[in-house]
Amino acid sequence: MGEQWPLGSVESTHGVASGDVSPSGALVWARASKPARMFVDLATSPSFRGARRFAAGTASSATDYTVTFRVRRLRPATLYHYRVWFSDLSRPWARSRPEAGTFKTAPSPSQKSAVRFAFGGDIGSSNYCRHSEYGYPIFHYMALRDPDFFVSLGDTIYADSGCASAGPDGWRNLPGNFPKVDDPSVDWTNRSQVEQTYLQHWRYTRADDRLAGFLAKIPIYSLWDDHEVMNDFGARWTEGNAQYPDRTGYRNLVAAGRQAFFSYGVLGRRKRDPLRQYRSFTWGRDLKLLITDSRSYRSRNEERDTPSARKTLLGAEQLAWLKKSLASATATWKVIACSVSVAVPTGSEQFGRDGWADGGTGNGFERELLDLLRFLDRHNVKNVVFITADLHFAQATRHSRDYDGDGDSLLFHEVVAGPLNARTRAPYWLDATTNPSSLYAEGNLFNFGLFQILPREGGKAILRAETVDSFGKTKPASVLFLKPL
Repeated sequence: MGEQWPLGSVESTHGVASGDVSPSGALVWARASKPARMFVDLATSPSFRGARRFAAGTASSATDYTVTFRVRRLRPATLYHYRVWFSDLSRPWARSRPEAGTFKTAPSPSQKSAVRFAFGGDIGSSNYCRHSEYGYPIFHYMALRDPDFFVSLGDTIYADSGCASAGPDGWRNLPGNFPKVDDPSVDWTNRSQVEQTYLQHWRYTRADDRLAGFLAKIPIYSLWDDHEVMNDFGARWTEGNAQYPDRTGYRNLVAAGRQAFFSYGVLGRRKRDPLRQYRSFTWGRDLKLLITDSRSYRSRNEERDTPSARKTLLGAEQLAWLKKSLASATATWKVIACSVSVAVPTGSEQFGRDGWADGGTGNGFERELLDLLRFLDRHNVKNVVFITADLHFAQATRHSRDYDGDGDSLLFHEVVAGPLNARTRAPYWLDATTNPSSLYAEGNLFNFGLFQILPREGGKAILRAETVDSFGKTKPASVLFLKPL
């Protein structure tokens, strides 16, 4: 399969990736240069001796020639090697060069196992794009930490930001030849133009060598935030916010942005609910990872958060799923991946808060958050940690409050990471609703979060948290050791 292919045949264009790894399965992703059939070879040996071969599907224009294929019947806690190649539809003997990758399956839920994973979000805002020499350097240093997986917390592209050659503060970009989706030159009523705008942003980001090299080695769990579509958006809205009062075609943005995310995000679609993104995974006895979707079901941001409004960030079905999943989880640590912060107000008073906290404006999503926290307090759910991004600075907070009035407080944590490669900010104030206390806060740096679940003989697992900068250095003040209750 490594032979030279005929001139003009199909090529693999953006490397390979794996995602949504479980104890018994995983997703494998790749992109072709034109319509083609994708094949996957899978083995536990780098020589691919005794490999299983799968006809993985057809790359078509509907998914921008990407294919996401689910591999099943795998062994827990096992390192797998895979290679992907494409066969030309018109000339089946003409094949692409194989692209190789690896992933490790999760341990079984009963297995006592150490787990290390990285997380973060925000790539490409405010003209901080692929560096002309280094690309996205943070992924090189993230790979050196050898995480079992990476949780991508959204804003993987900034569809409403450009990539000119001259970036801020002397940053030199590899320029991206694409418009911003909110640029006047983009006609929102022109579905084809809107689709191509999103796809150009995704192709640019995923073409980075360091990101591609990272994804070939480390499986990913993806969720979206706003900039995969447009700043502060909601997928169920009929129109955008008041920043764009005269522009029609908003529904095209949502449909095209969502399709591009499913094409490039390395996540599968369910037959019964193909748009659903929230899901959960276990990694051994001590970790339950719950991935939420803060965009698909939210009420309009500017609505007042009153009892009669029933304002929601997650939607009723997702909120019920999250409660049930947390209450029934037997893992020591329950980590909730959410794109927006629990304690730091975002958005604005004019256009509405974009995260849970309302900062005293009355138009956040705090009633739903308090409902969730009362449930956790009432059911005595312990050792919950939110991992979030979106803020463009790093922070760790501890929250302790009696939500159900029984005299016993619920204790949980939030760890914010990012930006991975985007505009940075300085930390700012915390909303008082959940009685937060800051354990660490630092801005003006590219960074990612790193968690390690460390089982202890004769006791439950400790969670070690740290913030790592874009040079691979741990920020000493960020290191936390959280002991389970």
